[in-house]
Amino acid sequence: RFVDCDRQRCRCAAAGVFSGCGVAAQGGGQDGIFSAARVCVAHNRQPASGDAMTVHAMRRKDRALPDEAARELLRKGEYGFLATVGADGLPYGVPLSYVLLGDGLYFHSAMEGRKIDNLACCSQVSFTVVGQTRPVYVKNFTTWYESVMAFGTVEKVTDDDEKFRALYALAFKYLPEHMDKAEGDIRHSFARTAVYRLRIESLTGKAKWPRAS
Repeated sequence: RFVDCDRQRCRCAAAGVFSGCGVAAQGGGQDGIFSAARVCVAHNRQPASGDAMTVHAMRRKDRALPDEAARELLRKGEYGFLATVGADGLPYGVPLSYVLLGDGLYFHSAMEGRKIDNLACCSQVSFTVVGQTRPVYVKNFTTWYESVMAFGTVEKVTDDDEKFRALYALAFKYLPEHMDKAEGDIRHSFARTAVYRLRIESLTGKAKWPRAS
């Protein structure tokens, strides 16, 4: 079911993508403002190659993580939140286990569901990982934290070898002590498991820690 574009413009800032027909909308994220590609949900138009998502400069540059530190936080993160938008123009965020392999962020899924429907509607997403946090009182209420946000396009993995490597890497990340059973379990559920790859187009990390005395 598709909806009228005029009624759905700019309703999806939380997801990081927007449903305006021919309208470039903007939304905030991690003290920076990013603009999404134009997506027409009324015609189920996927973003064109020239519609790449862009990320504006972070407001608090003093808290920005270097690129390598941001990537390392993404690599070692335990779980992340995938933000998508559906044909109804509504945002949807879901927690996921994931693994970083080369330039791709991989996650597995059932063959159907709301997440899959949303990705079929619009493949541009954001993915957020929060690292260590610590609420503290230092002159006022605050929190020490570290986080990273990835933006890019999700594709379904269709190559069986790549799919197996991703599932094997997921097993190793979360249960390395049980790798003797990994291949058999992966093969057993291989046909009914989908694997997706997020091609990261931009990555921003941010942290707030006590200053060294």
